[in-house]
Amino acid sequence: MIPPWDAENAGDEDAADKVNSPLENVSVVLVEPRGPRNVGSTARAMKNFGVRDLRIVGEFDREHPECREMSVGAHDLLEAARDFATLADALADVGYVLGSTARPRRRRPSLRADDAARRVVRAAATERVALVFGREDYGLYKDELGRCHDVVTIETSPDHASLNLSQAVLLLCHEVFRCTPEREAVRESRDLGSLASQDVLERLHGEFVHLAEASGYLHPGNRRAMIPSFGRFLRAGPVQTRDARHVFGLVRRLAQRLEEGGRP
Repeated sequence: MIPPWDAENAGDEDAADKVNSPLENVSVVLVEPRGPRNVGSTARAMKNFGVRDLRIVGEFDREHPECREMSVGAHDLLEAARDFATLADALADVGYVLGSTARPRRRRPSLRADDAARRVVRAAATERVALVFGREDYGLYKDELGRCHDVVTIETSPDHASLNLSQAVLLLCHEVFRCTPEREAVRESRDLGSLASQDVLERLHGEFVHLAEASGYLHPGNRRAMIPSFGRFLRAGPVQTRDARHVFGLVRRLAQRLEEGGRP
């Protein structure tokens, strides 16, 4: 059971004043990377373009000789990198999630790298943003992609489409770095208000499930399809904190009325 979010007291904090550059709000998340060389190369690529927050889902050996060897000039990023047990934990404080995939999905249109970078910069003006990269051999699983607001595919030659993990990180970080001088995009984003973090969306998702159960709409026959559907709905686009608070209050009130035996 997800603990209840204090929707009544969740304010729209202006995070824009807490950072000097949108890049300070950008995190790179590697999901279960296999090679220490890739982790080291990723740290170096991040530092090349001003991105400093590295998060690893799964255990990694920051002292591995090959990891240290490939992180030339970026040992400090390795020292500060954090590891998490799950992707949900790594994204708990994130407002906008961009997943990288080499295989575009029919039901999930992919952004081009330059378009994705502009979205990242706009969101990072006020919120923590995560660039999520999957396993070297398989990428991100379906449920992991379901946690992303958008997905990006880096265009490559059809003659040789595969990219090394750290190369993909470098290319996307470069695109984000190139977009940061677009101050107009940053100013526009500040008018949008604070975005709901992934932790808030997880709690709101739990309230949706609770309401569906209380109303009888959710049952064993549709549960497997319905619960992921709620998640996709909540992550169809970045959600403002004020909007999440309003929806949260409505859903909770409806559930309480149903549990009391009254009309919604």
